[in-house]
Amino acid sequence: MKRTFVFLLVFILTVSNVFSARKASDKLVVASYSSFADSWGKGKDVVKQFETDKGIQVELLDLGSGFEFISALKSGKIKADVAVGIDDAHLNDFADKYSYSRAFDYGYYAFCYDTKSGLVPPSSLADIVKPEYKGKVILIDPRTSFVGFGLLRWAVAAFGEKKGFEWFGKAVDNSLTVAPSWSVGYSLFTKGEAPLVISYSTSPVYHYDNGENDITSLIFDEGNLETREYAIVFSDSKNRDNARLFVDYVAKNTVGIATTNVMYPVMDEDKLSESYLKVRKPSNVLHSDAGDELLVKWQASSH
Repeated sequence: MKRTFVFLLVFILTVSNVFSARKASDKLVVASYSSFADSWGKGKDVVKQFETDKGIQVELLDLGSGFEFISALKSGKIKADVAVGIDDAHLNDFADKYSYSRAFDYGYYAFCYDTKSGLVPPSSLADIVKPEYKGKVILIDPRTSFVGFGLLRWAVAAFGEKKGFEWFGKAVDNSLTVAPSWSVGYSLFTKGEAPLVISYSTSPVYHYDNGENDITSLIFDEGNLETREYAIVFSDSKNRDNARLFVDYVAKNTVGIATTNVMYPVMDEDKLSESYLKVRKPSNVLHSDAGDELLVKWQASSH
């Protein structure tokens, strides 16, 4: 009887270890940037609900700011099944590394304008470099910020590479400052340091939701550049079926994620708050798939 009990105990422990190992291997590793993965982002809510709904454990990795996130993924040192937050400027960088993708939010780069300033707002990128806007514009470094890089890509999409680089140089010379990050630049703007800042067309939604109506975004004559964010499944994932389920779940939660990011969801826009109705969408939408190679060219041209 004692030997039988020992045998059964060993058997139960062995089976338990097998299932534990399987459960551990089934855990999804999801990498993202801080605004999705940190305590203020929507990522933890999405992960918690996914785990409850699907019974699949998820480890969410916070890889820092946008460029830090992309650099970490490119390094090959991060082993993840899914990445959430690959923008259209960098999707091609992973073209041979992912097997599935879905967009989950989108928006347009735009200059935000403080109507209290009394300044006549610019109507085009060409206006931004005019003398009347000298010291009135806050830009963001394209080497450290997706928004700053977005403006560089926007200029090239509007004017072509050579003239776009020239315009960007003039814009820098005409600006009040080039902030190291969007948060620093936008903070300077809200403190009244300058009446114009590069951001997104939807940025005023945050202010409208909080009863502030002095900030608006500008639709420009040349058009405004669209940007989209994607969730992808890496090709070398050992858990592709569950990874794909998670990517679909992110897309399904597009409204919650997009409104947290103050962007547009890829579907169900009718569920957005009235504040979004106050924001104009550009009729002339520019697109660009230019990635980091454009940044390298611009840096070479500016020296």
